[in-house]
Amino acid sequence: LNEINLQFTAFLSYEELKSPYKELRLERIEEFLMRFSSSSTYYMKKRSDLSILMSAASKLNNCRCIARDTQTLKGKAVLHKAYEKPAMRKLLSYLQSKDAHLHLCCLFTYGCWLRPHVEVLSLTKKHFNAVNTEIHLSGNENKSGKIRIVYIPPYVRAIVEPILNCIGDDDNIFTKTDGNLNRFYFTTKWKRLRKQLISKGLIEQDQTIYSFRHTAAVEVYKKTKDIYLLQRLMGHSSITVTQRYLRSL
Repeated sequence: LNEINLQFTAFLSYEELKSPYKELRLERIEEFLMRFSSSSTYYMKKRSDLSILMSAASKLNNCRCIARDTQTLKGKAVLHKAYEKPAMRKLLSYLQSKDAHLHLCCLFTYGCWLRPHVEVLSLTKKHFNAVNTEIHLSGNENKSGKIRIVYIPPYVRAIVEPILNCIGDDDNIFTKTDGNLNRFYFTTKWKRLRKQLISKGLIEQDQTIYSFRHTAAVEVYKKTKDIYLLQRLMGHSSITVTQRYLRSL
């Protein structure tokens, strides 16, 4: 509840924070919640937490809790089947020739264990350390809500360094400006290529961008046999989430 309170108040403008509680608009609450729509489970958890706080606030202000009117998301579970290493290399090679942004996103998802639609999408130069060997994310910049530091392997560094050398500290690595891409940017790109990737035998029906992250998780677990280490590396909130990543085994 403390976490959702900090996130929501950081989202609101100065004018909104100073205005009476009853003037808070439903569309602004929904706009905030859509930041967590990378999965229906994640969205509904944030919606539930925010509704608890706003229900208490509504009682104090003698008004109705409008947070309960926000839309719900109920999605079907997706397997995100892991890739076999040779097949993944072919897929990455094909993506590199077709779409540089999507290729780089998949490299970050596999090589740095970042979530594509939130963490990768929002990367700026200031998230990288001085020698470009680590990415540092604060608690409000990743799903776990904790400070997260991930290593950048050489094959990712070789592609991202030329980009970092020509942009400012606050510039996004994809837009090369201080503005972020639409949150559906990578989803849309993947959907446009999906039929082509399936017809060429480069992916299977249950494989997605997130499959790169699941592949990395499976490979780490095979080497370490330590699910608690894997949980920390992937930034998962619980072992249950980590176990889902190992379904491909």
